[in-house]
Amino acid sequence: MADAKINKAIIAVNRFGLGAKGAELSDAKYDPQRWLLQQLVSPVFNETLANTELAFKTIAEMKAIKRRKGEVKGRKIGPDIITPYRHRLSIDSLSLSIKTNAPFAMRLLDFFSNHFSVSASNQTLIILSPTLEREAIAPNLFGRFEDMLIAVEQHPGMLVYLNNEKSVGPNSPVGKRKPRFK
Repeated sequence: MADAKINKAIIAVNRFGLGAKGAELSDAKYDPQRWLLQQLVSPVFNETLANTELAFKTIAEMKAIKRRKGEVKGRKIGPDIITPYRHRLSIDSLSLSIKTNAPFAMRLLDFFSNHFSVSASNQTLIILSPTLEREAIAPNLFGRFEDMLIAVEQHPGMLVYLNNEKSVGPNSPVGKRKPRFK
C-alpha cells in the first residue's frame, strides 16, 4: 500500500507539477489529489516589471530614439532598451517557476501561454508579448475558459500580433478615404 501512495505522489509532482523539489514528494505522498487541488491559485507576477502601459511607454521611447537617430525602417534599435527589458522578464518568470509552491499552476500557465502564443517577430511584439501571459492568461487561469479567451483576444499583444492595429473596416473613417478596388 505504501508503494501505491508513493507512486501516486510521484505521478502528481512529475506529471502535473514541474518535478519534485524540496518536500513536495513527501507533502504529496499523504494525499496527492489534495496536494494538486491546493495549487489552483493563479500565479502572480511582479507588475512593476511589465504591464501594457509600461510596454507602450517602452515602445514609444524606442520609436523616439529611432527618430532621433534617423534610422531607416527595419533596422534594429540595439540592445539598450529591449535586452534589459527581456532579461528582467525572463528572470522574473524563471524565478517564479523555481520558487513556486504551486507547480501545477505554473505548468498549466505554460500550457495556455503556448496555446495562445504570439510570436515576438518584431521589436514591438518583443516588448508587448510577455504582458499577454501576465495580464490575460494568468489572472484567468482557473476561471472560465470563455473569460480567458476574451481576455486574450482583446489584449493588445494579441491584437498587434494579428495586425488588428492595421485593420480597417469599410465604414470606418480611414476605410471611407481609401480607394476601393473592384
